Amino acid sequence: MKKIVLMALVLSILVVPMTGKVSADDHVSDTLPPVIVQPDSPDVQQGFLPGSVPADSSVMDAIQLPINALVLSMAEHGLVYDANSDDFVWNALYYALNMYGQADDRAQLDGDTLMLPSESAQDFLCALFAGRSQLPALPDALADRVGYDALTDQFCLTVGDVGLAETVFEQPVCSGDGLYAVDGSLTNPEDGAVLCTFRVELAENESMFGFSILNVVLN
Repeated sequence: MKKIVLMALVLSILVVPMTGKVSADDHVSDTLPPVIVQPDSPDVQQGFLPGSVPADSSVMDAIQLPINALVLSMAEHGLVYDANSDDFVWNALYYALNMYGQADDRAQLDGDTLMLPSESAQDFLCALFAGRSQLPALPDALADRVGYDALTDQFCLTVGDVGLAETVFEQPVCSGDGLYAVDGSLTNPEDGAVLCTFRVELAENESMFGFSILNVVLN
């Protein structure tokens, strides 16, 4: 079922209309930042992709969700990508689950508290960090926002607002052997000012999102 939910989420959030923009009303919650693909950049078509990505979708469709959450978490906290830091990993996971966790059909929302199975966090972990396969222990710095119930194997998140920004992706570039590089930028939706630019390195695999992130550099 989670694969169907992901495909529906991709179609509702990331399929770009003719204007090249997605309004905030099309997102899971009103606070989620829009994701934009440059209208003058053709998608890279590679046929069927592994994971749950539909055969007729762009190479970027599903993985844009984890990229968007990761770039926002790095930009807002001035962080450098560090897959070896448990604090960094969980900060990115919190952003991803906070922004997109409600799309999981097993999610339970009670006020500003979101309950999610650990499998949801594991799926995002595999997409965000190519070198990590096990969820690290929760850091003390997130104790006020994330908890874990061992009896139900669920994470409990305090849902928070995400700063409004638009994520713009350029055309993915394939270097062979399932490796891709994608350039993009965060912009202010009010005046179009560029807040930062970034480059993401991806590896194609059999994960739920079809890819895992190898590295992200903000400029």
